[in-house]
Amino acid sequence: MTSTPKIHVADIGTLLRFDIVKPDGTPLDVSAAATKVISFQRPSGVTFERAASFQTDGTNGVLLYTTVVGDIDVDGYWHLQGHVTFGGGTPDLHSDRVRVRIWPNNAAPAP
Repeated sequence: MTSTPKIHVADIGTLLRFDIVKPDGTPLDVSAAATKVISFQRPSGVTFERAASFQTDGTNGVLLYTTVVGDIDVDGYWHLQGHVTFGGGTPDLHSDRVRVRIWPNNAAPAP
């Protein structure tokens, strides 16, 4: 995931970007992916996924997701990762798994 602004509990519209790259750091063409998701792991360890989209057509390896109501519901350290699947015996691919600090939001209701 590339640099993001400071994220707070209940933030909506935060754009998250994940790069699927080769070991040498160059973009990997994932345009043929059957599914593309962003995996979220809350500080409690509970996980969930959200459907991602390509930034362009997938040839640049970039996955995007924009947070919606209910995604970011607790402060603490979260882990996020982009994931694509192809099917037909082709291995699944992942972005780097990143640790993200979610900050409290005084305006957000308590979970």
